[in-house]
Amino acid sequence: MNKLNIYILVTITLFLLSVPILAYVGETRLDVYYSTNLLLYLISTELLLPFKPKYRRRIALIESVLVALFIVIVAKRIIEILGL
Repeated sequence: MNKLNIYILVTITLFLLSVPILAYVGETRLDVYYSTNLLLYLISTELLLPFKPKYRRRIALIESVLVALFIVIVAKRIIEILGL
């Protein structure tokens, strides 16, 4: 089994475990699911999938977009908490 297959299996397994666990504990907010899956994606990508330099820029672009969405979610939650 090559590194890419291991990465895919581990990442999908983590996603498939996290969603039912969050549902079991009664979590209904979509931002929590997104944040959890983003964290799992970033960890599994960094640990299991060493990229060649030419692919690293593409992955960095994808990660930048995902983290930007996360920052928007966090900003909305902060505004909601502060009541602005």
